[in-house]
Amino acid sequence: MSDVSHYYGTPFAMEKIEEPVIPDRILRVEDHIASGQDRSTDLHAIQRAVEACASAGGGTVIVSPGEWMSGPIHLRSHVRLHIEEGAVITFSPRYSDYLPVVFTRWEGMECYNYSPLIYAID
Repeated sequence: MSDVSHYYGTPFAMEKIEEPVIPDRILRVEDHIASGQDRSTDLHAIQRAVEACASAGGGTVIVSPGEWMSGPIHLRSHVRLHIEEGAVITFSPRYSDYLPVVFTRWEGMECYNYSPLIYAID
């Protein structure tokens, strides 16, 4: 068991989970609002900030205080999503905003389904 250890009293051996390295870069969602829209109408501002952060090598995406409307948020490697106190994210009520389907779990069953509100894989 050189690369597998017994951690924290688990009843089984498991690999050590490495904490991700998050760069010091900070991006604010308000800098990614589309022209002509605001935080209450731009469903993709948070996702654009996440994508920009991932493209730059990672960092922290900050959702500032206020009311934000959003579609699903798909997190990326080396990107931390920080929701400041006073920030409220309201997700779209339209089913079509959660397509295409993603690999997920529903009641313990693996399947392809609508995207969750906040999604991370791999």
